[in-house]
Amino acid sequence: QMDEICKGDKLMERLNDKVNDLNKDPDVLDVIIENEEEIIKNSLFEKGVKDGINKRNIEIVKNMKNEKIGIKTISKVTGLSTDDIEKIK
Repeated sequence: QMDEICKGDKLMERLNDKVNDLNKDPDVLDVIIENEEEIIKNSLFEKGVKDGINKRNIEIVKNMKNEKIGIKTISKVTGLSTDDIEKIK
């Protein structure tokens, strides 16, 4: 997929080639395998998922506040602290 995304952009094509070369290097692969969990945890995908969950939690808190549900109940349901809930407008 990256080959298609980079196609036509010389700089991106060169960078993609370098990444492909690194992915074939046994030493690099060993490091990736050894640190796989940490790499995944810190990946952009993981960050995107967390950001999405945080945005959804904010929407839920706003909706619950609009329904006049108490902050302690909101905290129990969402797992967020009462301080964090109070900051959400």
